[in-house]
Amino acid sequence: MAERRSFLMWVNLPDKQVSLDCEWHFVRHEGSGQFSNLYIVPKFRAAGSSSPTAVAAGDGIYISEQHACSEAYQLSLTKGPAIAAFLQHCISQKDGFSVFQIPRNSGNAIHSDPWASRVADCAVVSSTKSFLSPLEEVVASISPIMTTEDVAKALDASAGVVSCTLSLCENSIQQLETELERRLSYPWLSREAIRQRRVCVLMWSRIAVKRASWAAVKALDLKVVVMSSGPWLKADKSPQEYGLDGYIDADMTTDSGLWRRVVDAVESYPDPIDGLCGPWDPYMVPTARAARHLGFFTSGPEPFTISTNKYLTRQTLDPEQKEYFTVTSLNELELRLESSHTIAFPIVCKPVAGMGSFGVFKADNVLQLRDAVSKSLIVGKATTDPRIVVEPYVDGPEVDCNLVLLNGEVLFSEIVDDFPCAADLAKNPTGALFTETQAAVPSKLPKSEQKTITDAVVAAVRQQGFDTGVFHCEARIRNSSMKYVFAESATVPDLEFMETVNCAKGNSVFLHEVNARMPGPMSSGATIIARGVDFSALMLLCAVGDWSRYKALSVPFLRDDLCDNVWLINCIVPVSLEKIKPLFPDHPADQLQHQAVDSSYSPILELSKTHPHLTQHVSRHNVYVEPATVLGGKEGDWLWTTCMVIRSPISRQHALQVAQSFPEVYEAFVKQKYSQRVKETVALRSHYL
Repeated sequence: MAERRSFLMWVNLPDKQVSLDCEWHFVRHEGSGQFSNLYIVPKFRAAGSSSPTAVAAGDGIYISEQHACSEAYQLSLTKGPAIAAFLQHCISQKDGFSVFQIPRNSGNAIHSDPWASRVADCAVVSSTKSFLSPLEEVVASISPIMTTEDVAKALDASAGVVSCTLSLCENSIQQLETELERRLSYPWLSREAIRQRRVCVLMWSRIAVKRASWAAVKALDLKVVVMSSGPWLKADKSPQEYGLDGYIDADMTTDSGLWRRVVDAVESYPDPIDGLCGPWDPYMVPTARAARHLGFFTSGPEPFTISTNKYLTRQTLDPEQKEYFTVTSLNELELRLESSHTIAFPIVCKPVAGMGSFGVFKADNVLQLRDAVSKSLIVGKATTDPRIVVEPYVDGPEVDCNLVLLNGEVLFSEIVDDFPCAADLAKNPTGALFTETQAAVPSKLPKSEQKTITDAVVAAVRQQGFDTGVFHCEARIRNSSMKYVFAESATVPDLEFMETVNCAKGNSVFLHEVNARMPGPMSSGATIIARGVDFSALMLLCAVGDWSRYKALSVPFLRDDLCDNVWLINCIVPVSLEKIKPLFPDHPADQLQHQAVDSSYSPILELSKTHPHLTQHVSRHNVYVEPATVLGGKEGDWLWTTCMVIRSPISRQHALQVAQSFPEVYEAFVKQKYSQRVKETVALRSHYL
């Protein structure tokens, strides 16, 4: 590594006077590199050291190679204080160094904080800061940095900065250079000016509106108007304080008139709206009808009618109805059993209009089938279609296949390993659940099998009538070369190659469902960490037809071989309604279904004090409360449902070890605090004992 040079920075502001000694090293990129990087190692000046006469220079942030004010260079008043504050933060966190990134190209920033969305989750990065404003015009700076004056100009030209946990040396520079290049090698600048757009998002409750994170839309300079039921309370903070442009109180009853009410509300809004987004199954068809009427982008109501209906999804793939049938009652099931139609067990029962794994049960014989249908009917009656689909249970690894399409072209795809659930493993599946247990990115399946899955799922999405959008699909692969195996003493299985494989049969894919929306927040968070693609941002850009940014932000990280291993853990714990009600002071008890628990109540905060060796790997987490009936439980019982994202830069095996250790600790804490039956065994586990 070339010899480091040094400069002195002093902060001379009315409320703060600080001096920093800084060493610096410059890495200039030739060719297609997006940034040149200025490495700085800051430290506070030792007590008693001579300081420049900063007062003589006036208020501001200055740097100098000497101690005389006459030889100092003042940083810009707009960026200088932020630069100085970041370096002081770097010192307080005992970080090794900071890297200021100087853009080598000019254009308009398509996202004002790519460091937060694509770099902050890097294992060796401690913190990040963007100096950009939304849609800011960026001016390139390609001059070499040779002198302290050049350093001052480079700092003023920098677009963002990251701090690193490592010490500055040749190896750490190379490691960070590799990470920054692979994470930021996407078209982050647009040659054309970007028009600000406004999107209207349909949501099911004001609580959900207030607890959602709107940081991504701020970085995109998208204005978001939320439409939901109930007036915005005067006691609440304003919608603008939550990062919203506005709020529309509307009747969100999912009846045949919802689309018309949405149209009327949009047309009555005082400012122009450019698109609609209704990312919840009951809202998708009405949203598409309203968007078509308003002239916004939409795939149309017809494809959504299929994707939100498990019977129509199956019918599209198997129009002759060879492998499935529907019933609306136990009496109808008995008529089917008495008919000449045979039922090939094992089978799965699921509500036609169900969401997630709610109301999904497996049966190996007729007695279990009756029980499974009765439980599915309970969930189905609360949906827009009471029918129950009975279809084959398919053995083989289950996966999520996430897609981003534009005019039929696959801009991004990924396969996520879905681990076996209780219903997969139970010898007697009666009452056993298909609720997700754990998931892992990247997939361990062979690349050839991943391609087989992706090709089949893309074909199914197109067959439903879609060619553009974000899709979260679920499927299984038959005749895989791998299966889930419990290692000795393990509580969580993992994929391992089978000793013998019937190559003559070949792989085939059984599609469970197409969700024409982003995955859930935590699943989406896993993709951001592993691959840098933000499905929520893409979904909103798609709604307003911002195709240049939609395409640019679909570009994943380079070097998939360096992908972090990300693990999703689901924990489900029975809790007492009496003990969780105080967490929702402004919400009636009869409206708590699928309500998010505020992050200030997260058990992770407490557990970080007692189990930091585990919680340090938790990158994201959220909590919802649900009535136990949605998972086949008793009327009146409630569930604490958590999804957390574990990140390991080390290995899949390391992520698996954390995934085996943490759920038991977490569930014990929740039981102790929110359950009246602390000594009961947790029946709805996220792991396998």
